[in-house]
Amino acid sequence: MASRRHSSKSRPIAPVDRQAFKLAAPDDLEVHSFRIGLEEYMVLAFRSPTERALPRGVEELTPSERAVVTLVLRGHSNLEIARIRETSPYTVSNQLSAIYRKVGVSSRRELKAKLSNTSEKSR
Repeated sequence: MASRRHSSKSRPIAPVDRQAFKLAAPDDLEVHSFRIGLEEYMVLAFRSPTERALPRGVEELTPSERAVVTLVLRGHSNLEIARIRETSPYTVSNQLSAIYRKVGVSSRRELKAKLSNTSEKSR
């Protein structure tokens, strides 16, 4: 039986939007400092952008489903999501079906509307 090997060819990289990389402190940034001997250390704590982007009410989604929802909310198509996540568009479609069922919607438009309403109510 012949084994399949993954291609080692590099994939093209999308152009970088430099404006998207402006650094700003997260709203939930916590700074903790402590000393060990003469050395001072600082620990910065904040939630990941994915956790901040998702509103309450989607706790039952798996981490993969949450990542897909985040990309849907950013306006990506199934094909784009598949490319970003290095998976099949069929996998993305199946994940979206599970997401719709869990969130109680039947379309991408309803998903965006429901999650937008949820995030506005949680503020």
